[in-house]
Amino acid sequence: MINNAGVCYDRFLVNMKPVDIHQEVETNLTAVSQAVLPVMLRQKSGHIINIVSIAGLIALPGNSIYTATQYGVYGFSEALRREVKHYGVRVTAFCLGYVATPLIPALKEIAEVGTHSAHMPGVMQPDRVARKILQIIRHPFRQAILPYYYSFLATGANLSPEIADYIVPLFVPK
Repeated sequence: MINNAGVCYDRFLVNMKPVDIHQEVETNLTAVSQAVLPVMLRQKSGHIINIVSIAGLIALPGNSIYTATQYGVYGFSEALRREVKHYGVRVTAFCLGYVATPLIPALKEIAEVGTHSAHMPGVMQPDRVARKILQIIRHPFRQAILPYYYSFLATGANLSPEIADYIVPLFVPK
């Protein structure tokens, strides 16, 4: 099962309406489904792939609610993996950088034109993500990060938040 539900209002918290905050939390965090889990537990096999934004590993300015929900999905994936691993069920947190989709306005044009953007390093086309999902299905593992160099950014952000304060904004849509 692949969980890939999400909205991103791409706004600073002070500019968000309470209804938008509620919708973002509801869609991104609580919509992660448990409907298929009982079946997987009964058959003692299965694989859940939770699509997590890289914002689940690196706090992004201008996206505090989205970042909080993605940290939640990442934590949910880790906890669920530990809960079900002895039942033959695998859980993967697939942490993605920017994908050229209409999720946020800065990506909409890139998605429609099918090109890359100089002010958004590492924007991927959906087919690259699909190929990685196929690889994860064939060879399950706990966590995957795409593009790969974001793993260095995530590690660096955790080891040195002060340096990350300067580097992370370079990877945020303008």
